[in-house]
Amino acid sequence: MNSLFEGFILLQQSKDPKNSNILYIGTDHGLYVSINKGVTFMAMTNNLPAVSVHDLVIHPRDNDLIVGTHGRSIYIANVEHLQQITDELLARELTVFKVKKANYRSSWGSIRNVYSKPYEPKRTIPFYSKNANKATIKVIYNDIVLKEIKVDAVQGLNYVDYDLTIDKNNSKYEKALSSDDKKIEVKKADNGKRYLKKGEYTIEISVNETKETTEFKVVK
Repeated sequence: MNSLFEGFILLQQSKDPKNSNILYIGTDHGLYVSINKGVTFMAMTNNLPAVSVHDLVIHPRDNDLIVGTHGRSIYIANVEHLQQITDELLARELTVFKVKKANYRSSWGSIRNVYSKPYEPKRTIPFYSKNANKATIKVIYNDIVLKEIKVDAVQGLNYVDYDLTIDKNNSKYEKALSSDDKKIEVKKADNGKRYLKKGEYTIEISVNETKETTEFKVVK
């Protein structure tokens, strides 16, 4: 076994059901993962303390890694994008994964009463960056840039939350959404924000000179 585990007690191991190169290891000092059949390992430490990991199960439908620790605590990590990592992907500067569609609701940003917080949607934009760098994310509709987000990308998998808003009132966007029979306005919600309407969008991510895109849909 890898020298990383010298002095550790190996308690559990599990192969990934969708990617034969991935191996999960539970030890008395936390959870580790290998993407090259055990040649090297990395610690999976995002909010998971260095505790004994006794059970590992991958949900076949939801692609969730369910981690059972000493003390009967349960942690759940989605490994959908980890499962897609290959040597080819690791060699690329940038890879943008699919973004789950959103079901449009007119109640986005609404406030029911003075005691309640506004209902705000969210989608996660996942991407892989070969190196740590500055990244720019754009949400585009018919070549109209509606939102721009700048982030510090880490080396590896990145997850950026997007609240489905546009940066400002955009007359070009409203015109593109409208037809001869129906004019569509993008009004401010109760929380002062403007949200995407039903449609097909492009999410573009750029790191240095590299750009990659993926489709994003807002549906009824």
